[in-house]
This record gives sequence, structure tokens and C-alpha cells, in this order.
Amino acid sequence: MKLVFRLLGLSIALVGVLVSVAPAAAQEEPSLGLSADVGLSTAYLFRGLNVFQKDGQMDQHMLLAPSLTYSVAGTAFQVGYWGAFQLNGDNASVNVDAGLGAEQDIFLAYSHAIAENLTLAETLTFYYYPLAKEDIAGTDHALFVEPMLSLTWASVVDVSMRIAYMHGVQDALKMGRYTYLSPTVSKTIEVSSGIGIVGTGFAGYKLFNEDGVESNVWDAGATIAVAVDLPAGLYVKPSVSLVWTNLESKDVGEELGFCGAVNVGMAL
Repeated sequence: MKLVFRLLGLSIALVGVLVSVAPAAAQEEPSLGLSADVGLSTAYLFRGLNVFQKDGQMDQHMLLAPSLTYSVAGTAFQVGYWGAFQLNGDNASVNVDAGLGAEQDIFLAYSHAIAENLTLAETLTFYYYPLAKEDIAGTDHALFVEPMLSLTWASVVDVSMRIAYMHGVQDALKMGRYTYLSPTVSKTIEVSSGIGIVGTGFAGYKLFNEDGVESNVWDAGATIAVAVDLPAGLYVKPSVSLVWTNLESKDVGEELGFCGAVNVGMAL
């Protein structure tokens, strides 16, 4: 927990420094269609599960997550990259070998309005683990492919419904093949110009192809973030998240995961 509070304290201090040194000139419009982001989190939480855990859901094994997104000018099409790297914990190399660490994602996305305040987004994501070892992960170069549809209604509260299919390409990954249903609710409160508090809650259900999967079938979580927009397209977003997923033979308290995070990015 000390690590969480140190990270959040660092993020707040970083916001103050960036605000103080940022130029007073008006923010320029992005010209290249690129956005870069670096996230630092005390844990890697994905669909209710603490991915880098060793002893339990509350393990604080830090995640470094760089990303780059390109938005094609004049369209609603995006292509992007996201990476997940474990920074601490004596199980870091084990996770890499098992196809959990050194994750490299590529995604393609397209969104379009289908009615007033109603948007449909289609996303195709490739989850690639180039350093996975066959004798541990069951295959080397482990690869998952996931198409997703997301329908969002934007109003006083933004409500989304996502349906996705996660497909482990190699036969050794067949236990990771499932259909995922997830409703999400989000609300942004503007505190002042360029500063907003964003609250998000979600729930999820996985319908696995293979029988016998009892853990991480149901999940839920919530995140509170402070989004700070700065000149020159720069932003800072500290956040805290709490998640839950069902784990076989575990008490409710052992099914909870928590992390603190900060993201720093820029539109180019």
C-alpha cells in the first residue's frame, strides 16, 4: 500500500510541476494525428484479474505501459500499439516465459455514429507474447486475437455495452478462448477548465469455449481518475482502481485487486 500512495503522491506533484512550467499560450491543435501515452501502475489489472500476481490479487507488481495511437485524418479509423512490462517482483521472468509478461498489442479501431448520441465502435486487437517459451506456455510466440463491438450512448452518464471474442490462436491456448460481455458506465465531472474527475464502473462475464473453467468467469471493477489537460496537447491522469473476480476456493477478500496509476501523454 505504501507503494500506491507514493505513486499517487508523485503523480500529484508531477501535475503541479507541469502546470507551473507549461507555457501560457493557447493549446495548439494536434497536427500529426498521433497520441503517445506512458502509464505506470502498481499492478496490471485486466478483466478483474491481477495479471502479474504471485501470491494473490493484492500483489503490487508494477506495470509500465507505453502506447502510441494514430488517428487517420478525416476518418474515424485508428491504429495503435500498447505494451505491458512488469517492473518488479521475483516472478517477472516466470511471467514472461509463461506468456503473461512482455505483452505486445496491436489494435485497429473504427467508430461511427448510428443515431443521436449513439456510437458503434469496432475494434480488432492482437495480443502477442514474443518471449513465451513452449515448455512453459505450451507454445512460443503466443498470440490471441480479439474482435470487439462496443455500443455507447452518451448522455448525462455514458453507458456502453461491449461484446468480444478472445481467441487463442495456438491449440495450447484453447483454455483462453471465450466470449466476453461487459456493460460499462462512465461519468465525467468538470472541476475547472481542463480538469475533470472521471468515474468508471464495469461488470463482465466470460463464456468459455472449454468446460472446466471455474475462475475469472465473472468480474467487476471501478476506477476514479483525475484528468488534467495542459497546453501543447499534454495531459496527466492519476487514478485508483478496485476490481473483483471470482476465484475458485477463495474468499471474497482474496478475490479483490487494487492499484494506483498515473498516465502521462501528449497529442502530436
